[in-house]
Amino acid sequence: MEYFIYRVNFFLWRFRSIISFLSLIFFWQAVYGARSEVFGYQKNQMLTYVVGISILQGITLGGRTADLAGMIKSGDVINKFLLKPWNVITTWFFRDLADRFLNLVFVIVELIVLVRVLNLPVYIPSRANTIIIFVFLTFLAICLNFFISYLLSCVGFWVDNVWAPRWLFGVIFLEFMSGKYFPLDVLPQPLYKLVNFTPFPYLVYFPLQVYLEKVTTFQGIKALLILVFWTMVIYKFTRYVWKKGLADYTAYGG
Repeated sequence: MEYFIYRVNFFLWRFRSIISFLSLIFFWQAVYGARSEVFGYQKNQMLTYVVGISILQGITLGGRTADLAGMIKSGDVINKFLLKPWNVITTWFFRDLADRFLNLVFVIVELIVLVRVLNLPVYIPSRANTIIIFVFLTFLAICLNFFISYLLSCVGFWVDNVWAPRWLFGVIFLEFMSGKYFPLDVLPQPLYKLVNFTPFPYLVYFPLQVYLEKVTTFQGIKALLILVFWTMVIYKFTRYVWKKGLADYTAYGG
């Protein structure tokens, strides 16, 4: 459990997560003020959206796949994976899944405390099928983000520094266009429609839209099918790039 070996890093990581959550909560409380509805969202829905962001960013936008790029460049470590009699992508998926589960445990404990201390109103869905669709969307969002992150790490086969493009891609696409900071439907309609042509809103925004019952069951199932499509497309492309990278792999340092 390296999280507990490097305790300072662990506490700074959780502290940053809590500060990010509180910043969004206080921001939206200030926006609402005495009003009960803004941008078509009731106050409890918007605050629930912020709580949902904290949960989903830990399990759909988190993970350890970013470490793969460094392992590719180090050579020795990635060789140990390549020499094992198992599929590297599958191995990393389950490593990543374990990390996301650990994130989820920490986030839920923290949010339970913060929601009770701040006495935040939380929206509870009225339809049972809402939870079912939300769970499926969340799992597929985990898969989609994993393949996107894995794909970005594969850039390490061809470039020396992958951290700058990963950071830029993460801020612009995986965070802003996924709806991490605000519901995407508050954007101007032309921009909102443009963003919907990408896979990124299905990582955070659409799962939370389903949970908040801002969409119908049919629209939720439609989002599920679109997410399946994007997951398969990115998966196929990731496999292609990974195999192409292995063909060019020269194992620097090992």
